[in-house]
Amino acid sequence: MKTSVARLCAFLVLACAAAVMPLSAAETASDAGRPADDFRVLDISERTYAGGPAIAVLLSAPLDPTVRHDDHLRISDPREALKSAWVLSDDNRTLYFPHVEPETEYSVTVLPSLTSADDRTLGERVSEAVTTRKITPVASFASEGLILPAGMTDGLPVVAVNVPAVDIEFFRLNDDSLTQYIRWRNTTGRQSYYKLRKMDQYGELVFSGRFSLDAPENRRVIRHIPVEDISALERPGVYLAVMRRPGEYDHNYQTTYFLVTDIGLHARVYDKESLLAAVSLQTGRPLAGIRFRFFNKKGDVVHKGVADEQGRYRYPGKLTRDVHVVEARGDKGISVLPLDVPALDLSEFDLSGRPYRPREVFLYSPRDLYRPGERAVVSALLRDHDGRIADSRPLTAKLFRPDGREARSFVLHPEPPEGLDYYETTIDIRADAQTGLWKLQVYDSPSSKTPVGVFKYHVEEFLPERMKLDLSASPRHPGPEDALEVAVTGEYLYGAPAAGNRLESKVLVKARREISDDLKGFLFGQVGDKDYQDFWERGETTLDDAGKTTLTVESRWEEMKSPLSVWVIASLYESGGRPVTRNVRRTVWPAQKLVGMRPHFNDLRADAGPVTFDVVRTNPAGDRLPADNLLVSLAKEDRDYYWEYSDSRSEE
Repeated sequence: MKTSVARLCAFLVLACAAAVMPLSAAETASDAGRPADDFRVLDISERTYAGGPAIAVLLSAPLDPTVRHDDHLRISDPREALKSAWVLSDDNRTLYFPHVEPETEYSVTVLPSLTSADDRTLGERVSEAVTTRKITPVASFASEGLILPAGMTDGLPVVAVNVPAVDIEFFRLNDDSLTQYIRWRNTTGRQSYYKLRKMDQYGELVFSGRFSLDAPENRRVIRHIPVEDISALERPGVYLAVMRRPGEYDHNYQTTYFLVTDIGLHARVYDKESLLAAVSLQTGRPLAGIRFRFFNKKGDVVHKGVADEQGRYRYPGKLTRDVHVVEARGDKGISVLPLDVPALDLSEFDLSGRPYRPREVFLYSPRDLYRPGERAVVSALLRDHDGRIADSRPLTAKLFRPDGREARSFVLHPEPPEGLDYYETTIDIRADAQTGLWKLQVYDSPSSKTPVGVFKYHVEEFLPERMKLDLSASPRHPGPEDALEVAVTGEYLYGAPAAGNRLESKVLVKARREISDDLKGFLFGQVGDKDYQDFWERGETTLDDAGKTTLTVESRWEEMKSPLSVWVIASLYESGGRPVTRNVRRTVWPAQKLVGMRPHFNDLRADAGPVTFDVVRTNPAGDRLPADNLLVSLAKEDRDYYWEYSDSRSEE
């Protein structure tokens, strides 16, 4: 699959008399004061229309859909001029000429008389030569799925281009094939002749036939093979379909596995048991009496079971540990659930949170901040995955210091009364304990590497600050090339200067699209700068006899075209090593006057219809300024996908 991209750019000249001006795409499109040459041809190329090749003319403005535009375009092939019969797209911006042949050069001309829906003429003659791509005859199965719901589909889907008919052979597979032949991770694709010749070991040929696809020339179409109407395929089971074009003899053939059934299977796998559910695909109701067989990788049946009245069956163990394939049989059908394929894909859903655990320990304490020498009391509740009381058991606890080293390990036992699964422990914090974040991790098994509960608490000195640190940065609104001068003053709270004390500083720079609370929602600068970030440490210095120094932060953002926030973070240390930390922030303006835009839609996405923005012009003082002749650039990316056949492949 390849992509062709055309970029639409419309340049608008606006007169802005007010400080904040609403700008609507619908209003600007009807602006009678624009130059006539704003209506123009953006692209002439081959694209796909109705599943086939077409010559497309992409325009910068919509056309009137109530009139024909054929008289304003000319098209010819190397032999003759063709009848101009163009089709207008749904958005009225693209004209398609679908009557083209592959591997042919066409000459396309758009006349200056072509007129847009708002009566603007093209004003210039545009010509382009377009050579269409080669189209290779091809037929393949169109679905990656295995299940065809009985009575709910039109049949087995086949996609074809320039193939009038296909020959398909259907094999009914035996039990051995479920584990030894079928590749469940890829149920549709090409199989080699060397693998297909083993079919006599894993199945039998039950039907073969030629199916007419009735496909128009040079069009990519999908046709459905009515497998439910073939009496030889009525017997429940898993089938393999092998397809080829009539007269094709190759090393590889298009294949797909399928079964027609009304039995839908769902499995939930836990550590000690697994739950299977069988429901009707047509009604969604549970299917009672479904007979399950569980196969291992060798093809042996390792377990059997029958669904209850709710269509459920509990397998005594973790299903994915010993079972390769689950087979479900009813009175009128069969279904298969392979377990070596990825589980249900929920990647498009926001499923953040804790991962599933069969047991969890909920740890709590009166507080999470302690001084050295104090005593911490930690309580714990052991519960299962549904929050119910679990089986009582000793728990292994490990206490980790802030530097990551294990301080101690011990065992927790349930406290009376019995049946509550309540645990309690006391931690005596030493007077010389490390300050920082401590962690108590609890495990439900001595051999487990993943804790089922974690309690974090801080150990700090709680000593009041004894020094004052003041930071003052200039200029107040630096430009992109200006250095930032930060005046530092440190003194003890009793008035003496912090002469000779050590000072460490860091600099953090981030893009700032919104520059003030007064202009909430207005975005300034370039969207490509939104993730810009820089950070560096400046090292150590010492304060002079007056407790002062100056930090010079040289510009490292001269090329940036967006506002930036610059934080200077300074830490002044006492003689004992305890720091006092303060920071100062300044906003770098790439220019003394900036224009910002506020969209009238959420998440930077807009539905069809007028698109409106607010525009503001301001300066570092926060004044709202008038403006004349602002140049607005509106860009639209138009993507067109087309399929191209390639015979480059590897044999299985």
